[in-house]
Amino acid sequence: MTANAPRSVPNPHEAIGPAAVGRPRAAGPGRLETLGMKLLTTFYRRVVVVERSLDTALPALDAGIEVEWRLLAERDLPAYWAFRPRVPERIARERLAGGDRCAVAWRDGRIVHCMWATRERGHSPYLRRDLLLAPDQVYLFDAHTAPAYRGYALALAAHGYLFRHCRAEGARRAVGIVAIENPLGARMVAKAGYARVGLYACLRLGPWQHDWQRAWGDSALPTLAPPRARRAVEQA
Repeated sequence: MTANAPRSVPNPHEAIGPAAVGRPRAAGPGRLETLGMKLLTTFYRRVVVVERSLDTALPALDAGIEVEWRLLAERDLPAYWAFRPRVPERIARERLAGGDRCAVAWRDGRIVHCMWATRERGHSPYLRRDLLLAPDQVYLFDAHTAPAYRGYALALAAHGYLFRHCRAEGARRAVGIVAIENPLGARMVAKAGYARVGLYACLRLGPWQHDWQRAWGDSALPTLAPPRARRAVEQA
């Protein structure tokens, strides 16, 4: 594959996790709408639950740029921390110790993309809840791309890489969540082969929170549960 120069453009393949609303723009049309949505999601949050089988055709590993895919290992943590300096260092170490997997894309000796996967129990900082998974499910979350490499299909290729690895470990279904206010994320998960299977919502006021969920088919959704203590302060 011919390597392409990095480009800095909006990324339609960005994280499966629900980055619901971007930072308000300093000027221009839509600013009041953005501010209003940001205020609304402070108290009321909704995410679409998506799921796909791992026994069907999986996304290709071609990201449109030459990268090396591999799972994050303990020896790679300094490079990961340099890639994500705003994330507390202990989080990646605790995730790896707990058995989570992280697909990382390397280019020119640096990590340019990552995506995490977990079994049994996932966590959503956006909902402030854990997702209790079925034995055959894997939850993909916390994808991040270096700004200079947004606009490529790195997140789509990361799904393909993790799908293959998790299928080899016995998983048969992948699940994720996408905020209602994140249409780019919705398009990306559709490209990755996910189907919309339900809705999670929460209403909160300070420490008080009420959750509800609705399945849109025959499949049961992962149950929402209060987060474990070590998960409560994670930032996706």
